[in-house]
Amino acid sequence: MKIKKFEEYNMIDSISMDFISNMDKYIISESIDDTSNFKDYLNKIQKDLGINLAFIGAYGCGIVAFTPIVNSIMTNSSLGNFTIENIYLLIITALSIVYMEEKNKKSDINFKKNLKSLLEELKMSGVGNNIVKKIIIIIKYIKKIFNTIGKYFKKMVNGVVDMFVYTSLLIPIVNGVLYVINKNSLNFDNIIPNLKSIIAGVSVIILKNGISYLIDKIKKSNKSGEKDLFYDIENPIIKKVSDFETPKGGKYKNSEIINEEPKY
Repeated sequence: MKIKKFEEYNMIDSISMDFISNMDKYIISESIDDTSNFKDYLNKIQKDLGINLAFIGAYGCGIVAFTPIVNSIMTNSSLGNFTIENIYLLIITALSIVYMEEKNKKSDINFKKNLKSLLEELKMSGVGNNIVKKIIIIIKYIKKIFNTIGKYFKKMVNGVVDMFVYTSLLIPIVNGVLYVINKNSLNFDNIIPNLKSIIAGVSVIILKNGISYLIDKIKKSNKSGEKDLFYDIENPIIKKVSDFETPKGGKYKNSEIINEEPKY
């Protein structure tokens, strides 16, 4: 068994404490529920490419929350200047690939055709497949952080895409990760060891400080105060995509808002 050095334990403890201490007070916008810009972009990209991304509509708030993380990593990696639309497209493409894997869409010809169009559009904006793969790995590690914390509330997700539904827990996690990224100027070369440190250290910190310490941090991140802290952890709201236009300018059917547990 590998014995960790004192310095390594110290690093894990420091990064994990930074993560938890800043779950309630970093950059993620208080207006994160306002996904109007993302909706406009999703409608536009569907029309421009003639593709159907209806499933993405359910994860709009989570995607908007992830944009600062992806933007910071891209900037710290000195990959050039990217617009918010470029970042949206990168996350949509990465999430579509994961969705294809998790929801058994590999044999769906239309889905694969849509995905090919997204990858080609990304390449035209200067983002290659290798970057998409790295973003997918980062999202999967953040899912591990999500489940490390979620187990204390008996809420764990089997799939990455399902994580995007539980915004009351996802957004404070994104807050904490973003703080660690920006404090340490993390890029594609060094972010994974730091995410591993968070995963390793969070449970130890909770044992030291008690679960109430974590609950307090998550509660403070819920700026609106209009609903119970863990309402959407217990009752994830998936919005049907009536606000999203089809490639031909129509509206998708089944536009009601439903309460729905993610299907594994």
